[in-house]
Amino acid sequence: MTSVATSAPSPAHSLSRRELLCGTAAVGALALATPRIAQNAAIDPADLTPLIDEVSDLVLPGSRVARPGAFIASVLPSRWRGLTVDDVQRVGRWLDQAVQGQFLRRDLAQRYAALASLDAAAFGRAPAASRAVDAETGQSWQTLKRAVLTAWYTSEKGGAGDLAFQLVPGRWDPDLPIGDHPHPLSNDWLAIWFS
Repeated sequence: MTSVATSAPSPAHSLSRRELLCGTAAVGALALATPRIAQNAAIDPADLTPLIDEVSDLVLPGSRVARPGAFIASVLPSRWRGLTVDDVQRVGRWLDQAVQGQFLRRDLAQRYAALASLDAAAFGRAPAASRAVDAETGQSWQTLKRAVLTAWYTSEKGGAGDLAFQLVPGRWDPDLPIGDHPHPLSNDWLAIWFS
C-alpha cells in the first residue's frame, strides 16, 4: 500500500467563506462611510460663524455684539447643548432654499421672513398646510435657537444687560456702600432653564 502524502494548505492562501464575507462587508461599509466621514472632517465649524451670528441677530436684535457665532462654532465639536455641525448646516440649507439663494446675501426683510417661517413651522405655530419643514430640520432649528439664547444670556453683555433687574422694588438704601450703578445680579442658570 502506498501512502499518498497530502500537504496541508498554506494558511496564507486559504480563506473560509466566513472570512471572505466579513472582509467584503468591511470593505463595503468603509466605501459607504468614507464620503460621509470626509464631508464632516472637511467642514470647519468656524465657517458657520457668520450664519450663527446672523440668526442670533434676527432672534435677538443687537446680540451680534457678543459674537455668539464664534462661541457656538468653537463648541460645536463637543455637541454643546446637543447642537452639531449637521444641525447648523441643515438650518442653513433650509434658509437658503426659503430665500431661493444665499440666505446671508438677502436683504433684512427676506432673511427675517425666512427665519420667522422656519420658527413658526418648527414650533408648531404655522398652519398644517404651510409646514414645509421636515421633522429633522425643525429639531435642528429648535436646538440651534436654544444654543443662541443660552449663548446670549450667559454672556456678559446679555446677562448683565437684558437680565438686569431691581432686586428690591421701590426705594432701598443699602447698608453697604455701593456705587449708583452696581453690577446687575442675575442668575445665568435662568437662561439655561428657560432656553
